[in-house]
Amino acid sequence: MIVVLMALTLLLTCIGQLLQKSVATRTDPRHQVWWLLAIIGCLGLGAVFWLLVLQRLPVGIAYPMLSLNFVLVMAASRWWFKETVSPRQWCGVLCIILGVSLLGGYA
Repeated sequence: MIVVLMALTLLLTCIGQLLQKSVATRTDPRHQVWWLLAIIGCLGLGAVFWLLVLQRLPVGIAYPMLSLNFVLVMAASRWWFKETVSPRQWCGVLCIILGVSLLGGYA
């Protein structure tokens, strides 16, 4: 159950971040209100799931797992916005994954 809650937290906050970037690059202001509501919805639901995670895990284990958002947002922005990712950034991703594994006790 905790894995599902954490996955939903990560997914919703990642989508919220990507939608923010998408809205920031739009030039047509007519649809921005709907996008902003979607952003608030994703980030709000992500916060609710995060609270449920905190009820079940110590914060010292749960909080480092949020760092996986850096990995998800970078990978998704490469796919969605066609942004380039340098080898240095991939090394950073590897360090984040390794750190989360160590702190979470999964290594």
